[in-house]
Amino acid sequence: MQSNHTAKTMDAIRDSGCPCRTSGGARRSRPSSLAGWPGAGSPLLRLIRPWALALLCLRAPLVAASAPPAPDFSLPTPSGEVHLSGLRGRVVLLDFWASWCEPCRQSFPWMDSLQTRYGPRGLTVVAVDLDGDRSAGERFIARMRPRFTIARDPKGGVAERYGVEAMPTSFLIDRQGRIRAVHRGFRGRQKGQREAEIAALLEEKR
Repeated sequence: MQSNHTAKTMDAIRDSGCPCRTSGGARRSRPSSLAGWPGAGSPLLRLIRPWALALLCLRAPLVAASAPPAPDFSLPTPSGEVHLSGLRGRVVLLDFWASWCEPCRQSFPWMDSLQTRYGPRGLTVVAVDLDGDRSAGERFIARMRPRFTIARDPKGGVAERYGVEAMPTSFLIDRQGRIRAVHRGFRGRQKGQREAEIAALLEEKR
């Protein structure tokens, strides 16, 4: 059963909505800051660390020298656990999602393709389910049948540490465990840019 805090956290994310939609369903552009964004006054956003808030407003990848370390975590998966520290030496695409997020249905096939094509070169996709209702997440996975790692964060603790404020939100982490890019939402026209970022990190020296 969800705690009151977890329920409020997930409600705050739902209120903010999938970033490419307003409450009425119309598309809108990404804001230059989080001020005035639905859910900006939520308890979750107030817990965001200053570095995470700055990252969420990024429009370009960070250079390695100024990139902050990604908070370590351990989360359950269908086959055991995933530890971020255990992925050091690989490029990690860390994606936070939920079954009720419409853009997540588009991002999953793309991430699956990334894992297939770039996995042998050192990419690991980890998608973190924030559904409070476990069965809803399981039904989503059964439909999508992803070949990448699925983890669960039912209490939202890892999402809070990363400053997740909308769905989906993804973090691109380099081989040294540093956050090099953050993307809120998912739009098909961004695939080329985001894939180029991944390819560039895979080419960096270990």
